[in-house]
Formats: sequence, structure tokens, C-alpha cells
Amino acid sequence: TSITQRDVEAILGSLETFEVSTSGEKTLTTSTSDKLLQGFREYNERYEAQLRLWQVGELQEGTLVRELKEKTRRFQPCIVGNWTPELKALVPEFLAGIAAHYTISKSGQSFQRLSTCTTLCLQTGEADGEGGSQKAIDLNTMLERPHTIQILTLLRLFCYDSEGTTLAHQLMQIRTGEGKSMVLGMSSLLLALLGFRV
Repeated sequence: TSITQRDVEAILGSLETFEVSTSGEKTLTTSTSDKLLQGFREYNERYEAQLRLWQVGELQEGTLVRELKEKTRRFQPCIVGNWTPELKALVPEFLAGIAAHYTISKSGQSFQRLSTCTTLCLQTGEADGEGGSQKAIDLNTMLERPHTIQILTLLRLFCYDSEGTTLAHQLMQIRTGEGKSMVLGMSSLLLALLGFRV
């Protein structure tokens, strides 16, 4: 996945934000890149910490789900018109839990099977092995992770970077192959966890 991940600063540098009036007129607005970067870093720190705990056997998938449900339960029933600063501040943490669950459920068994091998090497070079070489494989690259753009989109979708207390209408443009299905799935999960009917 490291090949498909784009650098967060590069993505934020190319971010364009528009406000669209009821008549359809677009106006370029001030970027909230610093706030989105803060949210992404918080998300990433929590996501990686949860994966590390899982990798050493200190976090089970069921425990992760239970903790996420408990943390979101206090905001139920959540309403669009009361999107509080307290709730917005926790969006990176909630997304990290959802993403960690996705990673563990999607590629966790393969990761754990491979991690039990004493040495895992990839044979390169000629077919008969002569003149070839071996290089170690970083097992962490085998974990399926959400793309950076997906997390930034979700932070924006859930108004992490806005000052208002309403869950605003959003229209996001995501390039082909950057994971619209993942964005829809994760946003549906978070909305359901917060008590919305999905």
C-alpha cells in the first residue's frame, strides 16, 4: 500500500475548496489545510497505535469494536443540527477505530500467518536462483490500509475542519481509484455508530 499512498502535505497542497450558492455559483474559499493536517496526524497516531497493540496481542478485534461503540454511544442520538465541537474533536479517533477494524478484518489473518515465519524473503533474480538475491519483506506493507485521501475526505465530510455546529452538506470530488467505496462505507459506519439511521 505504500506505493498507492500519497503524501498528506501534497494532497493538502492541491486541495481546492469552494462554496456553492443556491444559484449554483462557485466561490473559492480559504483552505483549512492546517486543521485537516492536525486531524490526519491525530487519526494516524491512534490508528498506528491500535495496529501495534493488535500485532503484539494486546488488542483483540472484538475489544476494538466494543470500545468504539462505547465511545460513540454517549453522542446518541446525534442530530445534524447539533454537531458539537466535542464530537468533531473525536472524529479522528472514531475514524482510527473504524480503519483499524477494517485493516485487521481485511488482512489480519494473512499478516499473522506470515509473521509466524522465522524469515520471510522474496526471491529475486533468475528462475533457477543462481545470480538472484533475497530481500526481506516488511510485513506492515501487507496490511490493507485506508488511503490518505480517504481519511482527509472523511475528516472534511464530518466537518472536522469547520467552525459551525451543523453537519453541513458536502460535495466531494475523489479521483478514480482513490476509494469512494471506502469513504461511503466508513462514513456509513460512523453515522450508524452515532445513532443515525443508515
